[in-house]
Amino acid sequence: MVRNSSVIIAALLFCHSAAAEWTKVGENIRGTAFYVDKETIEAQGNTRKLWELESFREPTKQGISSIKVRREYDCAREAVRYITYTAYSGKFADGEQLGVVNNPSAWDPVPGNPSGRAAYRMVCH
Repeated sequence: MVRNSSVIIAALLFCHSAAAEWTKVGENIRGTAFYVDKETIEAQGNTRKLWELESFREPTKQGISSIKVRREYDCAREAVRYITYTAYSGKFADGEQLGVVNNPSAWDPVPGNPSGRAAYRMVCH
């Protein structure tokens, strides 16, 4: 009985860590929805790192339906960059992995669009 309980607890912990809690921060006129996983926010000084998700209304010509992005915000400078991202064939980072980019981008100003500003405010304030 104790062994079964341990297996169940381990399975529940694994399921929780594997499933992100996506919070929608906006959608653009093309129907791309933007989400953040608030539970993954890591703060270090003025910077914040977290996972974000872009989910497209329709797949791109390359078959991409969503992109999971590890972003870093510099809250003091109002700047953002991606650290890594992975493209998926399914919605919400599901389906086949179609490509991975592991080269961090340059720092850019936080976008002025509503989704970009909403994500910045949620992460930095």
